[in-house]
Amino acid sequence: MPTVPESSHAASAAALTQSPHIVAVGASAGGLEALEKLFDGLTSDSGATFVVIQHLSPDHKSMMANLLSRHTTMPVVMVEQDMPIEGNRVYLIPPGSIMHMGEGKLTLTPKNPRTLTLPIDVFFKSVAQHYGERAVGVVLSGTGSDGTRGASAINDAGGFLIAQEPEDAKFDGMPRSIIATGLVDAILPVEQIGARLLAHITNQPIVQAAVALEAPAAPAQSLSPEAAFNGILRLLLQLGGIDFQEYKTGTVMRRIERRMNVRQVISLDSYLELLGNDRSEVLILRREMLIPVTSFFRDAEAFEILGRQIIEPLVARKQGGDTIRVWAAAVSTGEEAYSLAMMFLETFDALKRWPALKIFATDVEQQNVEFAGAGTYPESIAAEVSPQQLERFFVKRGNSFVVKNELRQCIVFARHNMLSDPPFTRMDLV
Repeated sequence: MPTVPESSHAASAAALTQSPHIVAVGASAGGLEALEKLFDGLTSDSGATFVVIQHLSPDHKSMMANLLSRHTTMPVVMVEQDMPIEGNRVYLIPPGSIMHMGEGKLTLTPKNPRTLTLPIDVFFKSVAQHYGERAVGVVLSGTGSDGTRGASAINDAGGFLIAQEPEDAKFDGMPRSIIATGLVDAILPVEQIGARLLAHITNQPIVQAAVALEAPAAPAQSLSPEAAFNGILRLLLQLGGIDFQEYKTGTVMRRIERRMNVRQVISLDSYLELLGNDRSEVLILRREMLIPVTSFFRDAEAFEILGRQIIEPLVARKQGGDTIRVWAAAVSTGEEAYSLAMMFLETFDALKRWPALKIFATDVEQQNVEFAGAGTYPESIAAEVSPQQLERFFVKRGNSFVVKNELRQCIVFARHNMLSDPPFTRMDLV
């Protein structure tokens, strides 16, 4: 089995020690009461940095600093440009601003009133980029779906996600939207979120649980860390149906440690025992390994090259009665497949050729296939597709955008394992 160099573990451990947890808290309508209860449940000496992102109009005079100061002994400050961050402090987004997390500081840009900008998504993504597994996202009461895309970024980086229980929120749109991703680690009434945050922030033994897979087992343990790790991989294969043996050990360990943290288990041996007694946890861990992080036109440069060098010549060779057959594998929650379909349909119009289009979009995870087939996405996708594409291919329903039939009928979604299932044949593009 491949092992992670000792120096890498040492560097990783040092980075964890030096870097604080950044707790990004998103709230909108009904969020004041939830924020007050959240900080009532937090101590002032956790070492974490707390950043609150709300939806505030530019002309709003915020009293939030004064209001929250009544519920915490931590200093509560309104952010200014390039403000350095410190632990055991609460930072508030100013009205009319979009805020980003930089290396140890907070930066601000004016919010454009003419475009849809989702400040919680933006900040969550920047925290994930700079703080990785030390990023924590908390979504409280609010309407809409702000925070959903950013939560995926935090999860992808190995961070931790908490949502307020929808029944506990004055407005449940934002909590329900993030919960629907299946990525949330804890769903709690707001009074219990503070305690869960502190448990996560201070639970250092779990972070160190598997630093050395070849370390000898403690006398009280029946398995060494390496044997327990191999046992976990065997369970994932036997019960989850996927062999992760050739995945990077460091990546697999980070995902296992994340689930250990969520379940508050401090040894690989104990987690293996938990998996043996709880098949649902095996399936959750498998999904954690197959983390569905994607977006529309995620790699813009790659899509541009694909369109110019592959799709345009392919369409130019086809006649009206022909069918273009495409296999898009590992499509996660469908954004890539719909992006391809949009490019083909737009190319048909540009070249004035209209062959039939059939995209076979597959993924190994059934939950992803079902999500993609439903074609319902948060309003934050407005930042990923052009206004023209949004108008032509989607319809707004509540706080979501739903794929129109013109786009949906081009795609067949199906569960498929490329390592064990027969391939699709007679494809023009794979």
